[in-house]
Amino acid sequence: IRQQSHDFNISIILLYFCTMKRENMFQAFELIVREYNTFPLPVHQHTFFELAYIVSGTGTFQVSLHDTPYSAGSLFLILPNTSHVFKIESYSHFVYLRFTEHYLEQYFTSDERDLIRSVQHTGSVLCDPKDRENVRDLVNVIVREYTQVRVYSNELLNYWLRSIIVLIVRNLIVSESLGVFRVEEEKIMQIIQYIQAHIREPRLLQLASLGQRFHLSETYIGRYFKSHTNENLKDYILRCRLASVEDLLLHTSMRINEIAAIMNYTDESHLIREFKKYKNMSPSDFRSGRKN
Repeated sequence: IRQQSHDFNISIILLYFCTMKRENMFQAFELIVREYNTFPLPVHQHTFFELAYIVSGTGTFQVSLHDTPYSAGSLFLILPNTSHVFKIESYSHFVYLRFTEHYLEQYFTSDERDLIRSVQHTGSVLCDPKDRENVRDLVNVIVREYTQVRVYSNELLNYWLRSIIVLIVRNLIVSESLGVFRVEEEKIMQIIQYIQAHIREPRLLQLASLGQRFHLSETYIGRYFKSHTNENLKDYILRCRLASVEDLLLHTSMRINEIAAIMNYTDESHLIREFKKYKNMSPSDFRSGRKN
């Protein structure tokens, strides 16, 4: 029987009560790992910053009455005093990284702090698939270190959290320079979020389907994506798809043929060929190498 919730708290504090609408924290940094079938809180706020990383599962993140689909690899930056809630569609595994204003002031420049505080968009703060992989690896190592505290654990945890925040700052700077978060370019973020949410449904991510969904022609949507992200649309979809495969390899005990089926590959051999082509190793070697 699968356990419904796993908590690892940097201090032994019961943070969630069903009636609580605003949460507080009493130290500079906290980490919490949880798994849910149903999100236990209504719309609520924090007095601190929170990074909500989705290890696995699907659902919707609602902030300021705006809904954004989430899936494995999504990362949301939730500012203090922001009303939000997660709506779970399939069993979801969350990692929460929480930090205070004092933490930002201690480790980041005023420009970096202003950029973080100015985040207005509601989607995942990572647009670059490579940085999604970097954050996934950092989250994994943070959780491992956190559950077996050793000498210099606090120093390492702080270093890795700062690394994640720096990656977010980089994505925000790049996105801002490309105009991704300006109102007139909101469509590109919608496309990115749609791809991430439907990465297991390749039929929906064909150029014709995407063009119809976002009212762009099949021949133009690739150029539109490239002009706003400096990335080929098909390459972006492929990298997101392989990142999702990696998540399943690392965080589930599913067999390769089961992963191929859930990711809607033609068959297991197709998945293995594609994985080897872009990762230079088989899915089985990747799984055994990372777990060792």
